[in-house]
Amino acid sequence: MPGGKVHFGEHLDEAIIRELFEECYIKTKWLKLCGVVTEILHLNKNTRLYYLLHICQLKPLSFEIKPSVEGNGQWFSLEKMSELKKIMIPSDFVMLNRLVINEPQKFYYRCEVEKKNKIYIIKYFR
Repeated sequence: MPGGKVHFGEHLDEAIIRELFEECYIKTKWLKLCGVVTEILHLNKNTRLYYLLHICQLKPLSFEIKPSVEGNGQWFSLEKMSELKKIMIPSDFVMLNRLVINEPQKFYYRCEVEKKNKIYIIKYFR
């Protein structure tokens, strides 16, 4: 899933639209903010990464994804997302299920994930 940083003086919706265009060359229209997740990723005993994730819904104005320095993006159907569970980062799978696909039970979640030998393990998602 595309991601990035909000520039100084930039609104959240502008940053998300810009980041998606930079990573996939897709123009979009802002629809809504679905929820927020704070995630701590434990890489090893001494290294942790902290993320503030804004899960949003956008409307694509074009559908052709072009490769960028971020990699090759691709579309996937939310209805068939369970088929992608084995290749997705587990916390991304849970975020999409709780904040986009199913009726959200709440707006904000806390998550901790541990990476061991290229495998991501959710410590908790609540």
